[in-house]
Amino acid sequence: MLQPRQILLAILSSAILLFGASATAEVWPAKAVRIVVPFTAGGSTDAIARLLAKKMELVVKQSVVVENITGAGSIIGVQSVVSRPADGSSMVFTGSGTITVMKHTNTSLPIDPEAALMPVTFVNTLPHWIVVRVDRPEKTLEDFLVFIRKNPGKVNISVNAVGGAAHLALANWAKTNALDFNIVPYRGSSAAMVDLLGGTTTAHVDVIGSSMSFVKANRAKALAVLQQAPIAALPDVSASAAENNGGLLVYGQHVLAVKSGTPSAIVDQIYNVVKEISAQPDFVEYLRNIGFERTVPTPSESRDILTQDSKRFADIVRATNIRLN
Repeated sequence: MLQPRQILLAILSSAILLFGASATAEVWPAKAVRIVVPFTAGGSTDAIARLLAKKMELVVKQSVVVENITGAGSIIGVQSVVSRPADGSSMVFTGSGTITVMKHTNTSLPIDPEAALMPVTFVNTLPHWIVVRVDRPEKTLEDFLVFIRKNPGKVNISVNAVGGAAHLALANWAKTNALDFNIVPYRGSSAAMVDLLGGTTTAHVDVIGSSMSFVKANRAKALAVLQQAPIAALPDVSASAAENNGGLLVYGQHVLAVKSGTPSAIVDQIYNVVKEISAQPDFVEYLRNIGFERTVPTPSESRDILTQDSKRFADIVRATNIRLN
């Protein structure tokens, strides 16, 4: 039978163990947080990241800063994150193409972003559309498809990046539907829109938020959003048909990701904070005003979606042989 002193020692030992377990539990954030945007300041990715950081500071009571680290098509920024400890204090906010596209179009990457990063969640969709000058006669994507068939080799369609999701999707559309047109890659949307309005190109496939101002100013018009569901903020713009029915689909997401190996408890805490912030009415309205829609799948759901998209782009690259090296 245990003596009183032994009972007391047992209780104290249990208390110490419980305290030790709680003291070593993963707590986030334990220090200042940085969100790396692997693109230049001023774009939609940067703007959303800064709004997210500002609101995150209010929730977590820690400094949250945004750093723009550009280069190598976003890989330098990713490397900056994966070179830090896997404790959730360093994150990257980028387009999903960083994870799902680049590894297939550039086989000389120093890292595999899909393996190096763990998605916390998406924040919003990155819907694309196809736009033309406002004075063109076509009103729909189907009209434009007819025009391409009647003018083989004479239609120039621009995209805002070499080897990006839009470039691959357009090449796949051309191959699948036996279309003869020229894909003209630009470095960013601004120069592409200048040439579209000047008549150098015929159409431009773009992230909606990057060219929304031209459509609102009635200088360009959208023929279709390049997904199968319409966008609530753009009810007058039709959606695309399915790919097996002649449709052109270009889609992606803004992804918040941490270094692979970050404890799941920390990933879940970050997810819950982002989920709360992104549901705030002013955040939802901000996204809506630039044609984006909120979406916050769980970490595991985000991983599954990115894996599926990566396989799709791998198939397209094999079929079109579009590579950066």
